Amino acid sequence: MTRSQGGAERAVAEGPRPLARLPILGGIQERAARLATSRYVPAVTLLILLKIAVSGLGTIPREPYRLAALDPFHRVTAHPENYFQRSPLLPLLGYFSGLTSPSGFGALCLTIVTIGLMAYALMARRRHGAQDGLLQFGLVVSHPVTLVLLSWLGTPDGLSFLFATVLLFSNSLPLIGLASALGAFNHPVIHFVAPVVIILRLAAREPGLKNRSLGAVALGLLLGNAAVLAFLNAFGIETFSRLDFLMDRSLLTWVKQNTFALPHTLYSLHQASWFALALCVGVLFNRDRRYYLMFAASQLLFFVVTFFSADTTRVFSLLAWAPALHCIQHSLSLVDQTEGAASREVFRQVLILVAIVGLLTPGYYIWTGELHLPNFNGFYNPILGGLLRLIGR
Repeated sequence: MTRSQGGAERAVAEGPRPLARLPILGGIQERAARLATSRYVPAVTLLILLKIAVSGLGTIPREPYRLAALDPFHRVTAHPENYFQRSPLLPLLGYFSGLTSPSGFGALCLTIVTIGLMAYALMARRRHGAQDGLLQFGLVVSHPVTLVLLSWLGTPDGLSFLFATVLLFSNSLPLIGLASALGAFNHPVIHFVAPVVIILRLAAREPGLKNRSLGAVALGLLLGNAAVLAFLNAFGIETFSRLDFLMDRSLLTWVKQNTFALPHTLYSLHQASWFALALCVGVLFNRDRRYYLMFAASQLLFFVVTFFSADTTRVFSLLAWAPALHCIQHSLSLVDQTEGAASREVFRQVLILVAIVGLLTPGYYIWTGELHLPNFNGFYNPILGGLLRLIGR
């Protein structure tokens, strides 16, 4: 017997020891486990409210999608670069729901974001159990994608998150195809997210998932794109393509934008979740090299795509959050299969620490090479002003 084999057997035989090593996190883990088992939905709701309290809420300033929702069947003349009309789903939802005022459209988008987050929480509990489901949801809320969803209300991002969630958990070919089609009708980000998520799930050998799922993704994307073109042609809406937007700027401009604050830019892409991903890849790389190399390749691909976008953190997080969470899901499964009880518990406690750090720090995002803080004051000042006026009466 080798030394490593002997150590592994002793770890299994001795049972869990991490509470002695990480007593504070061990206590938090125990309380979180009880809460997940008995009060899962209230715990999820509390995490969402906590993230809103820390980061605030914000809306996209120019409101292009809301303006499109006022009359989605004609070209929006307020913005010459109207590439946003290639994303018809959200404006149509606003139009047919009648929620087209600034407050109404913001409420619609916040509702969609909340539905997406709750869908992730419930699907994670169904797939991985209450305790790991709540842990993963905490990591989702601490990821910059949630900061983006809350800071950029008025964009199709909430719907993109919802469709990516379905692709992350569903084994149903019709549902995978439908999520891909609606995602393509909603925003081009799904063209990268959908195939990467399914490829990573197949690489992880998830039970119940078929190779035909990639065919369902391809068919869904094809139908979604055809629907966009049909919609634009039917109503004679001329758009400014995102490729035109890319080519309108020189390569030197893109390089300057992405290197102006390079360390901050790189950290903004996953923020605290970098530590979770480093733990997963660093500890478990030799357990499944093929999977982790594919995951690393996906992150590199997303960075290349993001390099040619003005809203760096937003685009990357929307592309990368689902593969990143799948990497964490797969790593938890590998830890359970290959490590002793003590290692499994320590692994989860470190992930809990990452989630706490991400939740309690407001974060930031990079836009056109500049660092921007979330809309904390813009969110709280009207509330405070209203309270002061109420007291003054």
